[in-house]
Amino acid sequence: MGLSVTRMRVEPMQQDDPLEILRSCPEFDRGWYADQYADVAHSGLTPEEHYLRIGFLLNRDPGPDFSTRDYLDRHPDAREAGVNPLLHKHRQIARPPVVGAKPGPALRRPSRTAFPDLRTCAIFAAYAADGKVPDYTLHYLVGLAEIADRIVVVYDNDLPEEEANRLRPLCDDLIAARHGEYDFGSYKRGLVYARDRLALESYDHLLLCNDSCYGPLTSFAPSFREMCSRSVDFWGLTSNATFQPHIQSFFVCFSRQMFLREDFFAFFEAVEKKPDVSQVVLTYEVPMTGHFEALGFTWDTLINKNTPGLERTTRMDPNVTMFPLYMARNGCELIKVKALKKVEVNYDGLNRTLLYLRRTNAELFRAATEHAGVAIDPRVFQVAISLICPFHNRAHLIGRAIESVLEQNMANVELVLVDDGSTDGGYDRILENYAEEIERGLLVPIRLPRKSGVSAARNIGLSLAKHRWIGYLDSDNMLAPSYLESFALAILGNPAARCHYGVMRDMTTRKMVGALDFDATKMAEGNYIDLGGFLHHYTLLATQGYFDRDLKRLVDWDLILRFTSEKRPNWVRRIVGYYDETPTKGDRISTRESFSEARLKVRRKHGLQLGVTTLIPAYNHAATLRTAVLSALSQKGDFRHQIIIHDDCSTDETESVGRELQKSYPEQVIYSRPEKNLGVSRAYQRMFKLVDAHDDFTALLEGDDYWSDPEKLDRQMRFLTDNLDCAMVFSKVRVFDAAGGSYRTLKRQEEIRGNKVTPADFLAHPSHNLIGNFSSCLFRTAELKEMPEAMFSDGARINEIAVAFYFDRFGSIGYIDRPMSTYVQHPAGVWTGASQAEQLRSSIAARRLALHFAAPQYRARLEEIIAEREARLGRLSKVA
Repeated sequence: MGLSVTRMRVEPMQQDDPLEILRSCPEFDRGWYADQYADVAHSGLTPEEHYLRIGFLLNRDPGPDFSTRDYLDRHPDAREAGVNPLLHKHRQIARPPVVGAKPGPALRRPSRTAFPDLRTCAIFAAYAADGKVPDYTLHYLVGLAEIADRIVVVYDNDLPEEEANRLRPLCDDLIAARHGEYDFGSYKRGLVYARDRLALESYDHLLLCNDSCYGPLTSFAPSFREMCSRSVDFWGLTSNATFQPHIQSFFVCFSRQMFLREDFFAFFEAVEKKPDVSQVVLTYEVPMTGHFEALGFTWDTLINKNTPGLERTTRMDPNVTMFPLYMARNGCELIKVKALKKVEVNYDGLNRTLLYLRRTNAELFRAATEHAGVAIDPRVFQVAISLICPFHNRAHLIGRAIESVLEQNMANVELVLVDDGSTDGGYDRILENYAEEIERGLLVPIRLPRKSGVSAARNIGLSLAKHRWIGYLDSDNMLAPSYLESFALAILGNPAARCHYGVMRDMTTRKMVGALDFDATKMAEGNYIDLGGFLHHYTLLATQGYFDRDLKRLVDWDLILRFTSEKRPNWVRRIVGYYDETPTKGDRISTRESFSEARLKVRRKHGLQLGVTTLIPAYNHAATLRTAVLSALSQKGDFRHQIIIHDDCSTDETESVGRELQKSYPEQVIYSRPEKNLGVSRAYQRMFKLVDAHDDFTALLEGDDYWSDPEKLDRQMRFLTDNLDCAMVFSKVRVFDAAGGSYRTLKRQEEIRGNKVTPADFLAHPSHNLIGNFSSCLFRTAELKEMPEAMFSDGARINEIAVAFYFDRFGSIGYIDRPMSTYVQHPAGVWTGASQAEQLRSSIAARRLALHFAAPQYRARLEEIIAEREARLGRLSKVA
């Protein structure tokens, strides 16, 4: 039942008042400060309050005769402690309460609100698993009384009488009983109580809030005043676009025209018990905003699209509450409890958040840290890191990267910026825009006279680094706000480790890189650690070397392989940075070389095992599939080999044979079958998607063919490894005539001279197809997986000629003059069983597809060939 209490008068605190100290300082000129900074007048704070709480954080001067920045530079202890410089000067240092110390004077409820003309009823939802009311809840209720005329507290548990007595002086009504419906269940009970027992029509606003936050940092009044001035029906502090745009329910305010309607109460009265809090969020919080918007009500949030930096922040994560410092600096008076209790969801960093909280509100700092069981670790600020950032023509992006470093708000970091011969004026902008940071040694810019490449640029930056720990920042990436803190804690917690790596997130797709514990075997298959999330001790440069200038790509993989070869790195299970794979102007300095070519170079350099996938397309090949698969299984050599049988919904026993082979060879054979028959081209497209991108090569073996040489794959892989200018290779084909039982080779291949061919060689032969059969081919996987949609269009069938012209984009086509695969020619096969007209139509379609991929120098000849064949088809049709 409701418990009414007498409002209590605020009594003066018996301690030094920081505002009085500021007013007594000759260096503080309140008139000058107000004139100098126009936003003070709009902040709702006096000049003294503004400088004490906000101004010094922005390095603003309190008067014309005192420099905040200079003083903090000369007194790093004040900067580290987050103490206002004038307070530090006149009190030496203002030390905060120690965690665990006894609470300060008893909290008192204000005698009246800051808004006498607006009446607000607040419903505060809370839960205490141990039945004890934490001090931060009392602090919250005192702050709430500044804006709420009546406070209804609803606990989702029973409370002992002594705990209830702590709440009664700070609220008007108290409901405490276990219901298990989380905060929305408490909102429901509070609303029903207010409707049935209170004169709700006498209130202008109805506020729902809960104990999932610490606050207020200073006062709810400024944000409440701002939001009440907006012409909306309901509002909150923050929104989240996950699932759908919605107000986050930890602080939501409704106008009278909403909360007096029956359909408003109907939403909350429908609240039911859910198995966990995530279901409560999905069922009630997420749809609530859209539900009321559909009824014609308008809404807004304090932090919205007009808030500076919101777009960049939400690109890092759509849940803005994971950035407590960003929220606080933009007027939000609350910090989520989980930001202190679960550091993995505090992207601003625990220690930085605690420092801010300590210098903003010492009493709240004491209550919050006591509740969360955390404390500032001063050692974090002693770890020094040098970051290396090479760039070339990135004037449009480099500022974002630099700002992400400066926002770390730590003096023990330097960013070495190496301009790799840019011509877009970016270097001069850095000198102009960051002169002060350069003078302080936070930024160390250097310009190279000409472009040297990413490895050389990074190596030059490394030679200038002055700190023991080295990290990397690409010009199109950003550090997470907690980057330095995350790595500092990792270093302190793992003193023997010489390498650390964390998680990088794509700002567009949310894809994570580095989200796996270290596995040397996986690392040998392919890099899964982003260099932007990698940190190492400087001594490794002396023992393992710098970046390899002979590599144009995958230099990060090469470096990480070397630096982790002797000692396992420490995995930091936190997001430490963000990358952006949005296409740019082609100005990256590490994408000029073929990925697969670079990967082969690294594998060869480190003696890593190569990987190959054999794709076996099958359709009604029950009689021959086993022979094909066994010939693939018999391949010899030092390489990883996976075999994928792709059954395009055969109508014979192919599925039975394929599944039996998978069961017999589970470590190597995979059977795959689509839901419906795709046809040749679409089946090939699906097969290519099944190939592991970490495998270097992909071979094709049709379900009615087989390989006759057990070294076929090994020979072809060695060819492509030794000839990096080739992205594919084929070998001499042996043809078996199933009707006559005889073997032969292809005459066209007997005429090939040398071990490399070009499309000109294809066009010179009447067949235009020197390959003859896909089963003789091996491809570099990266290029195969990049094959465009046009190759699989329904109008033409994928064929050897078109594939050869496509791979010509990447270099020569290799040839091994050795029969290693057998093509089984059936009398009723697709080609041999076709009529002359059907063969002509098929050949025209094949060459049209090749024309789509042909380089300009081959197009005219291909068009002539197509025209000749169309003429022949026309003559044949007339005869028929």
